[in-house]
Amino acid sequence: MNYFNYIRRLHFKRNTSTLRSRFIAIGFLTIVLTMALHLYRGWSAESCPEDKGKGELRTDHTLDLSGRRQKIREMMLHAWRNYHRYAWGSNELCPISRRGCLGGVFVNHNLGASVIEGLDTLHIMGFEDEYKQGRDWIESTFEMDNVNALLSVFELTARLLGSMLSLYALTGDPLYKNKALQIADKILPAFETPTGIPKSIVNPRSRNAQSSHFNDISEFGALHMEFSYLSDITGIAVYRERVQGIRKVLGNMTKPNGLYPNLISLRTGKWISADSAISRFHDSLLKSWVQSGKMDAESRQMYTDAILGIMQNIVTVSTNGDIYVSDYINGSPSHRMDQVSCFSGGHFAYGVSQLLMKHWEKYAEVGIGITETCHKSYEQTPTKLGPEVIVFPYDAQDQSSPHQKNRFMLYPDVVESYFLLWRLTNDERYRSFGWDIVQAMEKYCRTPFGYTGIRNVYDMPPEPDDLQPSWFLGKTLKYLFLLFSDDDVISLDEWVLNSAGHPLPIKGVNAYRESD
Repeated sequence: MNYFNYIRRLHFKRNTSTLRSRFIAIGFLTIVLTMALHLYRGWSAESCPEDKGKGELRTDHTLDLSGRRQKIREMMLHAWRNYHRYAWGSNELCPISRRGCLGGVFVNHNLGASVIEGLDTLHIMGFEDEYKQGRDWIESTFEMDNVNALLSVFELTARLLGSMLSLYALTGDPLYKNKALQIADKILPAFETPTGIPKSIVNPRSRNAQSSHFNDISEFGALHMEFSYLSDITGIAVYRERVQGIRKVLGNMTKPNGLYPNLISLRTGKWISADSAISRFHDSLLKSWVQSGKMDAESRQMYTDAILGIMQNIVTVSTNGDIYVSDYINGSPSHRMDQVSCFSGGHFAYGVSQLLMKHWEKYAEVGIGITETCHKSYEQTPTKLGPEVIVFPYDAQDQSSPHQKNRFMLYPDVVESYFLLWRLTNDERYRSFGWDIVQAMEKYCRTPFGYTGIRNVYDMPPEPDDLQPSWFLGKTLKYLFLLFSDDDVISLDEWVLNSAGHPLPIKGVNAYRESD
């Protein structure tokens, strides 16, 4: 059922006529989000009673806030030190095999992805010795001139370029700015297409970009923050010009049903199909506006238009009352939600806190509802860890697709939403949800030599997949640490976090380190 129809059926009514100014509305945001949370709890409990028959996982709630932060710091040390011992310089650790893992998005070339992605987390957590280990490796070893492999433009940008830019913003160390330039210059050939929409993969050594004749907006549409900030700190305009070219193409295109479709032709600049989904493209639009000091009016307008299309077409309520976002395929929702889409709960709420667009109270309810749905996907498994794909209704989950759709790969996306909603509402439930994930990962994912994902969250005991991905250090543990930290640690008033969880400064309110 479409979300707006569901809202009308439930007769949710708000009176916002007393909010005469944007300033006052922002002042009441925390109250509104908290009220929306209580409203959501009320109708959700009524329409979908809690299943009391599930097995319970014992969680240790005796640690105070400081103790929980220390626990997450210990998890980071356990992950980092075993990576350093068994896989140093490799992209990721295979903790059971005790070796560096091959394959993945950076294929078989050792780019040190875990070093690079984990370094800003180490800095934020205050691990000076381990931070120096990583910095020394980047200075002495990291280079891309001899990388003869086809690498994802999006992953290079979000995870490696984003990390270097974040480290430069946090420390002011010119090493990271220089390395960011090296990475970006290897990516630039991908933009050499008839439309300026970049190809999806690039070979750093040959500087040849390759792909099929199309690209996905979730990837090429989410490069703006990194390339714009690189232009700001270097004074080199070409990086911003390339991503502004993407915006120019998108701004002139028709949006079917108000949605940005997934696939675009690199030759013609036309949509290949009308299928659509919420993605990091939408996240990038919102955060680009915030990052600009709220001066980038184009990003704001594109975001408000795009998120309205998502609300009207893709936000769905299941027969059990669960709010979710799914892919929009052949003119209707697919009734499945990828675990990576769980970022959208916090995204909706964050958008409300920044924009307060028309019907903003409904956007807040949607953000809270999606986050509750994602939390439920964890609570309803025996491991208390969420499957890769959530199917609605939940009783179809076990039959959705064995193993590959029921994996847990140390995902950060739901934790990202817990973090944002905690910062916006100070509702202790979100810290409790996050701590439940900590305890579940400690029970089922921790090994003597690092952390591993599991192949099926419904199997007991679960089978490990023998992979500690770099995003576990760069994003999952960072968001968990921030969830239990004071609000001034990577303050949302001063920083935006890119799609890979690396903080970039907000212009005008932070040490932006802009080029003279």
